[in-house]
Amino acid sequence: MPRCITVLFLHLFFWTAYVLYGGGIWVLFIFPLSCFCIGLVVYGSILYIINARLNNSFALNDDKLYIINRNFPMNVFKVIDLEKIKGVTFDEKKPNTFGLALVFTPSFIDLETEGKMERYYCVHLEQDAYDENLVEKTIDMFAHALKRRGVSVDYRLDY
Repeated sequence: MPRCITVLFLHLFFWTAYVLYGGGIWVLFIFPLSCFCIGLVVYGSILYIINARLNNSFALNDDKLYIINRNFPMNVFKVIDLEKIKGVTFDEKKPNTFGLALVFTPSFIDLETEGKMERYYCVHLEQDAYDENLVEKTIDMFAHALKRRGVSVDYRLDY
């Protein structure tokens, strides 16, 4: 056997033995681990985008309704006059199609204004649980505030 083939054979033999029996066995796990990490980053990004899209906040003035979503990349800020609103419906999406995105109660608000119906999800605005009224605003408080300002409210949420 020529010398160069012997050296090559010995090199491949020792490298294979090192990978399989030595500390280099982790080389075999790099591909599945990298696929898992890439999948985790992709799933986390999709999860963030879905939750950012479904997380609108609302502010109420004497004569205006502000719809705010400052989550990147949505960046929504709308101002609607209360006298232009014909009706507001509070409801939840059934069946829940956002379960994989860890959104378990996809509640939304339908605003009807002059022939146009717009839906705004507000999944992180919770219903009144009788223990958090003192420290955070709830969707019930928002519905009552709209009623006090003369807006027609249809409240269909029941947990």
